[in-house]
Amino acid sequence: MKTTTTVHRTPRAPRALQRPRARAGMAMLLVLVLIVMVSAAGVFAARSAALDVRSAGYIRQGSQLHYVSEVGLMLPIAEMRRNCTAYLGLMQQQQRAAVGSPDAWLEEHRMRWRFGVSDMERPPPGGGAGPVLFRQPTGAGASRQPGSFGMGLVEAAFDTQVTVLGRVPATIYGFAVDSRINMVAFLFESRGRIQLRGVTDVAETGAGVMPSRAVAVVPCEL
Repeated sequence: MKTTTTVHRTPRAPRALQRPRARAGMAMLLVLVLIVMVSAAGVFAARSAALDVRSAGYIRQGSQLHYVSEVGLMLPIAEMRRNCTAYLGLMQQQQRAAVGSPDAWLEEHRMRWRFGVSDMERPPPGGGAGPVLFRQPTGAGASRQPGSFGMGLVEAAFDTQVTVLGRVPATIYGFAVDSRINMVAFLFESRGRIQLRGVTDVAETGAGVMPSRAVAVVPCEL
């Protein structure tokens, strides 16, 4: 008598039914990769835009500093040309009060004077309001008007030191030998700065300082 063995096999899903699952997994992987790439591109674009804005701000600040520093040279030079004799007298008085009466042309005892924004904005001798070098924004809201440095709260200032270098022969410039006019060479050293209004700590405000130097020969009646 023969024994019949029956083998029960689990039926497999047709291949046509397996492919959609594999394709779904691959599609999900591609979507994740695409999301990562788009996110990275977005972060890079945002970072690049932020750097461009910051770079533009630095360029603007550098231009403003250059402007302020140059003003700190031109105005004191013009002031010395108008009143050279008077300022030399004040320098001599200041020097004598500080160090006695040494040789005025020695480097350690050179005669010096300082100019600031307030010196250039003082009222004229006849009275009235003095000139305004750097205008501040005025008004509020839609009627707000920009100042010299835009709509913000930025203010500017300069500190200029004038140092007497020595006399230059006036005959070089066409003056007679016996003329009372003397040509005096001055060194002008300007430090222009911009900062937030009312804040003096440059490190905290991100403000900048730019130095400028110039030598000018000024006619003085001595």
